[in-house]
Amino acid sequence: MEITTLTATERNNIWRMLDRQQQEVFLKYMRIQMSDRLLNQTFSGAARWRLYAVNIDYDWDARKAGLASRPPLKCACGRPLRYQYELESIGRAQKHVKLGSTHFAQHLGIPAAVATEVRHKVNHIQSVMDEVLVKFKHGERFPKRFNDKISDGMLLLASESFAQRVLDFQRVDFPIKFHLQGTFNNAKKKRAPVKSQQNIPPNFRRTSEYA
Repeated sequence: MEITTLTATERNNIWRMLDRQQQEVFLKYMRIQMSDRLLNQTFSGAARWRLYAVNIDYDWDARKAGLASRPPLKCACGRPLRYQYELESIGRAQKHVKLGSTHFAQHLGIPAAVATEVRHKVNHIQSVMDEVLVKFKHGERFPKRFNDKISDGMLLLASESFAQRVLDFQRVDFPIKFHLQGTFNNAKKKRAPVKSQQNIPPNFRRTSEYA
């Protein structure tokens, strides 16, 4: 299936197809993508700031119809936001502010070009995660053929972050966008004696709750 970047409205429509647990897992890995690629970036201007979080209102369109499932995001000025940028000042008098893209550039002394670059990076991260939403919309779910391999302890040979992601996606029946079969093939080559699911640490088990 060819994956194309979704519009904000298309994302919101698919978002409403997800149950609460699926939404939580999606947001968790959106935040991880943001953290890996964007957060903690510092800016020079009237003060020094670092990007602490980027929040996205996936209920933006539903909110207009009174169907939102989560509280709205707001700028420090009170205006509702589709995209909210959280920034922290660096220094003794730490400040924490939540702003929209316009005030992000205007009130913190951050150059407009930097603010534009941040918005472009956010759009790119969203397009990366779009593949999960598109697959879900077309009826794809977590591939059942991998359940036995997971229960058989194969994930013990993968990295902790990868293993947790697989278990999270399995728990909420999300389609996967990474090459899981290749990981299992590599695991077979270096595998130690078989270990059961019960030996996986508690925070790796698929029954673990998302915090």
